[in-house]
Amino acid sequence: ALDQTVAILVSQRKVPQARERVERQVAMNPQDPRFLNLLGRVLVQSRNFSEAEATYRKAMAIDGALLSTYANLGALYAQQGKVG
Repeated sequence: ALDQTVAILVSQRKVPQARERVERQVAMNPQDPRFLNLLGRVLVQSRNFSEAEATYRKAMAIDGALLSTYANLGALYAQQGKVG
């Protein structure tokens, strides 16, 4: 549900509102890597790349089996030209 709400907000260019919603969930569930992964995606949308990278890494430290976090971090690196 939150994923869908955030996707809609981002598509409407309401990234600050999306970030606010996800940050509330992270505050209530700081050890849930899914919310951190989602926050990373929102941070990428707002071009906060270093913060997104740190957020993805935090999610990976909590749950190294959450493959979407690795995919999102790889996409961030590709976007920045850090792969090759």
